[in-house]
Amino acid sequence: MASRLGFNMALRHGVRLLANNPQMQHQMQAMLRNPALASRCLSVSSVLRCDKALKNQEESKPAARKNAGDIGQFVQPSNLDKFILVQTGMYDKKEDIPKEIRFATMLKGRDLMRVYVSVLMLVFAAFGCVIMVVLGRRDAKEGDSLFNRSQKWIEKLRKEAKEEKAAGKV
Repeated sequence: MASRLGFNMALRHGVRLLANNPQMQHQMQAMLRNPALASRCLSVSSVLRCDKALKNQEESKPAARKNAGDIGQFVQPSNLDKFILVQTGMYDKKEDIPKEIRFATMLKGRDLMRVYVSVLMLVFAAFGCVIMVVLGRRDAKEGDSLFNRSQKWIEKLRKEAKEEKAAGKV
């Protein structure tokens, strides 16, 4: 309601501009047809920006689409799509899948497979965490730690350096 009042007030004040400017007449007529565009144009001070918005609106009018992205269209499933449809339980066997299926059915199968894969990854991650905890506890009981491994490695490097130094002097 408030935006509509602001729009009406702008129209009343814009009447003076309409008298001598054909570009403004075109813009005001377009704003009358589309109030959302009107709020955008009236909030922008530049006439050029508003003109660009009008041109973009005219260019982006929906055309008749006949691509596979439409939900009602039919598509030919690939081997991967057939595998997905069978694994998600939408069809019993690969042979049961028709040559063309609805795009919406394919999207539903892909969405279900995406959920299955994410749940499977979650299970593997939890299983990996449990394994790391068990291995860490076992190493802690044996007294093996990262600090001890580092100390042993440094001692080994020092021994090798002493041996090389002794071999170099002799």
